[in-house]
Amino acid sequence: MKIKNIKLKLVYMYLISLYIFNNVEGTGTNYISLILLIILVGAFLLNFFKEKKIVFNKYFIFYIIFILFGLFSLKYALQPAFVTSKIIQLIVNCIIIFAFTNILDTKDKIISVLKSFVVAGIILSVLSIITSDFSTLSNFSRVGANIGNVNSISMAIMYSTIALMIVNRKEKKNKSYLLYFLFIGTIFLTGSRKGIISIILLLLIHFLVKNRDNFNKTIINIIFSIIAVILLLFFTMNIPFLYNIIGVRIESLFAFLNTGAIKDFSIYERNNMIKFGIEWFKNRPWTGYGLDNFRYLYYNMFNYNFYAHNNYIELLVDLGILGLIIYYIPFWVAIKNTIKCKINDKYIKYILLSLFLIILLMDFARVSYEDRLLVIIISIIFSYLRINKKGEANEKSISNNGNI
Repeated sequence: MKIKNIKLKLVYMYLISLYIFNNVEGTGTNYISLILLIILVGAFLLNFFKEKKIVFNKYFIFYIIFILFGLFSLKYALQPAFVTSKIIQLIVNCIIIFAFTNILDTKDKIISVLKSFVVAGIILSVLSIITSDFSTLSNFSRVGANIGNVNSISMAIMYSTIALMIVNRKEKKNKSYLLYFLFIGTIFLTGSRKGIISIILLLLIHFLVKNRDNFNKTIINIIFSIIAVILLLFFTMNIPFLYNIIGVRIESLFAFLNTGAIKDFSIYERNNMIKFGIEWFKNRPWTGYGLDNFRYLYYNMFNYNFYAHNNYIELLVDLGILGLIIYYIPFWVAIKNTIKCKINDKYIKYILLSLFLIILLMDFARVSYEDRLLVIIISIIFSYLRINKKGEANEKSISNNGNI
């Protein structure tokens, strides 16, 4: 078997295992995590022995700076042990970024890896469904709750949906309706507000840009999207089975956004975290209280060992304005480069931009700076942009030499 095939199979194995062990409680032991990391490092080493080169990108560099700043926070952290534990997780993420950056050096490899995202999404969706008792599903017992955190599961499947969209577009396939139904249906049955908002936003953008060069089809897609969302909301709020899982959660979110009324404990707790997080941030606005020390502050006040459930508040409290800026600079670079790059298929560009929009919006309701799936996805995007830019440079060089 060729080295190329071996290293890609190791990457597939890593990704699929990460989907499962990252989302199924009781299986994500340190030993399994170590084995998965060794698998990925093995794939990188095979790539290095074949290519004899190492690639660094801005995402990797700024992630290193972010880790160093987090390490610096040991000097003033309220609870240094929390910093040390989190730094170890971030170092693992950094290794992942480095490995993916070096392995993914062609568009074909990126498409191949995106297919493994699709396979992983299928496995996770089926696993979430078959482990659920549909006779007892409710706001407190949703699809996926028996195996792990439903919010993490829904976001992982959302990433798989994006991968499916890109793979279908690149390979000119449109017959994946059952997979879309599986992914979207599973996300809705998890009842995760983050997952549902993300997938609705993604589908709206998908229908708007799918046939953007055809005005009539675009208008039809807009009308179809509006009708689909209205029908979805109608069924969600009027079918008891769906209302008990999803409707009651959407209703409480709308009530909070419209009037500030708090109807469930989750929204109350998150609102509380934002309110106190802002106050703590005001006292140490530049450097914060130390990496992962929001949990320490919150525990001391409320006796709950909770992180902020908001990436912006978490980073502002932990590492201050400086830490927040360092973390989000690569996102700004990637968005700017995505807008500037010459991608023949504009659909891919808009889907990538919609992904960034979803990530930045969802960061108001989750802590993502340590999310391993997310660092893989951002690494893939940086690799895609680098390959695309290299292709543009080659075309320009050929053009300047008078060969075309």
